[in-house]
Amino acid sequence: MKKGSVQLGEETIKMLPRVVLVALILLVFFIIINLYLSRDVQTSDLEYYLLTQRLFYSADCFSVSDERVYPGIIDLSKFQEGRLQQCAFKERIGYKLDLKDLDGKVLQSVKVNPSVAAYLDFCDVKKKNFHCYHKKDFVVVEDQGIRKNAFLEMFVVVQDA
Repeated sequence: MKKGSVQLGEETIKMLPRVVLVALILLVFFIIINLYLSRDVQTSDLEYYLLTQRLFYSADCFSVSDERVYPGIIDLSKFQEGRLQQCAFKERIGYKLDLKDLDGKVLQSVKVNPSVAAYLDFCDVKKKNFHCYHKKDFVVVEDQGIRKNAFLEMFVVVQDA
């Protein structure tokens, strides 16, 4: 038996803990990468936020606009289902908007994407594949140049992807 072969065997045995350590580090690294790539991302909160911002800040929706948009001031002539359907429509989002005066009397009500908005009746039930949101904002309503104070109550349903 040659002298070099014995040393090679001893070096191999000495390297075994290092190889196991490197393999363990690589295994942990790939597990972390796999967990990161395979997780479910919930975007319903973001979609709700973006919907409300689009409704209030877009001239295509119900806000009063001339050269600029006035968020929080609703043009009653723009507060229509067809206009809101064009302005902010997604297949997975349904919403109902109730415009009420300060006494709570409904001035106008609009429901967009009624097939998804039908889930609003089940918001109190333990839900599995949709999220419900409710928001009530103080707004100013402009109707033929006359402005008055009101509340906009938003009920939004976002289906999970």
